[in-house]
Amino acid sequence: MSERELHGIIHSHVITISILFAILPFMVFFTSLTSGLKSFLMIEPNVSLVVTFGGLWLLWLGHTWVKYVIMISGILMHLSLIMLVVTLLWQLLLKKDN
Repeated sequence: MSERELHGIIHSHVITISILFAILPFMVFFTSLTSGLKSFLMIEPNVSLVVTFGGLWLLWLGHTWVKYVIMISGILMHLSLIMLVVTLLWQLLLKKDN
């Protein structure tokens, strides 16, 4: 893969996923979760995004040790996305107002 192709792939993915990770945490801010959980769900996806795609760049440069960091941060990014969506659906559909 050429450097130009890598730039295109990383650029399009980072922009698209960062928009998603800006909108979902904004909506989670208005839920009734504890402030600690809200903070985690608002910060962690963005940190994982930077670590994952920064790690892909380092892997392309030949640093093979970073593959484990990419795997862990990718798993955390997906888990936090699932937590965001499940939390929003739970608050929207199943939460009863008192």
